[in-house]
Amino acid sequence: MAIQHTIKTSTGDLERVTLTPVKAIRRNCLECSNFQWSEVKRCPIVNCPLYPYRLGRRPGEVEPEGAEA
Repeated sequence: MAIQHTIKTSTGDLERVTLTPVKAIRRNCLECSNFQWSEVKRCPIVNCPLYPYRLGRRPGEVEPEGAEA
């Protein structure tokens, strides 16, 4: 299920894109972390409701065996 979202790019422009809900959360976390991918991974705000989804996965989703990250 893809949804239209208005997102801010790293240059500050607003852009209308189609994203899945998990990808929209990932983009929100990226914006919150000043567009620094490494900061999204190291996010210290564990009480944020989006925290479990910040890496682009649903909580409890298991990597298939042999898959590389």
